Amino acid sequence: MRFTNMEGLESYFKAHNLPLYERGGYDKYLKENGFNYTVPSIHITGTNGKGSTAAFIKNIYVSAGYKVGLFTSPYLSKANEMMIINDDMISDEVLIGYMNRYIESFERYALTTFEMQTVIVLTYFTEMKVDIAIIEVGMGGELDATNVFIPKLSILTNVALEHTRFLGNTIEKITLSKAGIVKPNIPVLLGRLNDVAYSTLKGVADKRNSPILISPEPTNIIVHEGLTFDFEGYKKLAVSMPASYQADNASVAISAVEALKKLYPITEANIRQGLKDTFMPGRMEIIAHDPLIILDGGHNPHAASALAVAMKAFAPTPVYIIFSAFKDKNVEAMFRSLEEVSKRIVVTSFDHVRARTREDYEDLKYPYIENYQDALRQTLARAGKQSIILMTGSLAFVGVVRDYLKEDKKR
Repeated sequence: MRFTNMEGLESYFKAHNLPLYERGGYDKYLKENGFNYTVPSIHITGTNGKGSTAAFIKNIYVSAGYKVGLFTSPYLSKANEMMIINDDMISDEVLIGYMNRYIESFERYALTTFEMQTVIVLTYFTEMKVDIAIIEVGMGGELDATNVFIPKLSILTNVALEHTRFLGNTIEKITLSKAGIVKPNIPVLLGRLNDVAYSTLKGVADKRNSPILISPEPTNIIVHEGLTFDFEGYKKLAVSMPASYQADNASVAISAVEALKKLYPITEANIRQGLKDTFMPGRMEIIAHDPLIILDGGHNPHAASALAVAMKAFAPTPVYIIFSAFKDKNVEAMFRSLEEVSKRIVVTSFDHVRARTREDYEDLKYPYIENYQDALRQTLARAGKQSIILMTGSLAFVGVVRDYLKEDKKR
């Protein structure tokens, strides 16, 4: 097999895109091919905020002049988005080249899509000789495909119930899974953990002699076009994204670069510039005006709760919500949080094998419109120009909507 374009490669990725905890012959592949990743890296896990925290860290280091790799998942539009060096996604030609180089062995060992992508990106960062890489787990930690190296720092942003079918049905079990990235004698930085998660993580860290660092909370958070906040000795730090929860993510990022300051010196100016330069598509992203259309890929109850808090900055503007989620999500809990924002909720679906359809909801009390484009058109007809339309429930859904709206603007 040989790939000649991204369309063929994306189709192949989609066909092999098994759930992240379904393993191919990955471990055997790594062992028999002598895979050894030694690029200095930061490893990040957590229920939410992983991608934003990783992006903040990357941009702070880029501002300081380092060559920085960033691996995050999932992507919104194309797989290239997952693999970044400084501000540049991996090119189509390079990504296709890696797949053509490895496809025979990938298929021989029956690797899944995420396993293939992990091998490629770690090889890419090695061959491009980045100074430091920021690696986000796909799911959990212990059994994740990215868990194949010794980091300079491990980060756990937060823990809530998610992926319970794979990670366990309690906070303790989920924390234990995520704690798999904690390595002996390597410090682990913690964001906002409840008592159960902290106690569980501490037990693992103590056994592995891993120092625990705790990121302080931000203060004086003010939301406007973006947001400003104070953090320890830093005053009025600015973030371009108008979501209050980004202050937490930015704070963890600052704590991370401070923890590694002896290895990778940075200045306050680097921190300020890195935060200002960070933009995460699909995270409280304002994509249109009159009415305001906001896209947020919050895909679990913890994220929906944070979104509800963030949306309070827009009160008392009327909000209309268009919602679509994956089949394995606790939508009832998500709805409870979203109802704090507005009870004007429309449920829809989109073209994805995991997307919920009408049959996947029990006792649905909101209107259901099968086609998300129809749902958006009908909502636009009802909402006034001074209203807000919030589209949320899944990062994959937001990615599809984002592409549609951008294409619609071109017409």
